[in-house]
Amino acid sequence: MKKVFFLFFLLQQEVLFSFPRAFEMHLTQVFESLVAEEETKVEGKMTYMAPEFLYFIITAPQTRRMTYVQNGEKRWRFTPAFIEGEKHQLMISQGGEESPFVAVFEILRKQLEDPSLRLEHAELKIEKGHTLNLTFFSPLKEKFALNWAKLTFKDKKRLPSQLRTIQLSRTDGQVTLFRVESFKELTNLKSSFFHFEAPENTKTIY
Repeated sequence: MKKVFFLFFLLQQEVLFSFPRAFEMHLTQVFESLVAEEETKVEGKMTYMAPEFLYFIITAPQTRRMTYVQNGEKRWRFTPAFIEGEKHQLMISQGGEESPFVAVFEILRKQLEDPSLRLEHAELKIEKGHTLNLTFFSPLKEKFALNWAKLTFKDKKRLPSQLRTIQLSRTDGQVTLFRVESFKELTNLKSSFFHFEAPENTKTIY
């Protein structure tokens, strides 16, 4: 009996670390252009708070600037005007859980807080000690348009602060890689942060 308990404890330790309920990340997404034979980088900042609060800003390049916010009740997608004098555009939708990042972070947080928890419609596995693979099954697969997510860490400790890349495989066949440039746990974040007020000269679409 003691041996069985000890084995179960080791299995828990293999996966378990404290995944923060709120954090901020600076991300870089890299695209390879086959035509120009060069890389195109998209930079942004993401703020997350459990269970489904997200504030994501694409800051560069200017042609791709965008802000996406969700708070469980509403979703805002704001695109600033590229040409001076034109109207900005804001799309407002009801509900939450649209972002695949929210799905990945929330499932991961729950599983790591309680490794004995049986995941429904998803499976979490460790690869090479420093990578977490999260596979989605129906109906979550269709809900978030995700086949799988892969999180790679600096080493086998798999500490959130050592998260290096996030890779997402969409159901349309697209695989997207994000490099994590920085990771900071937030302790005093409030839900009121996840709200968006449109600037003047904005066309709002509901």
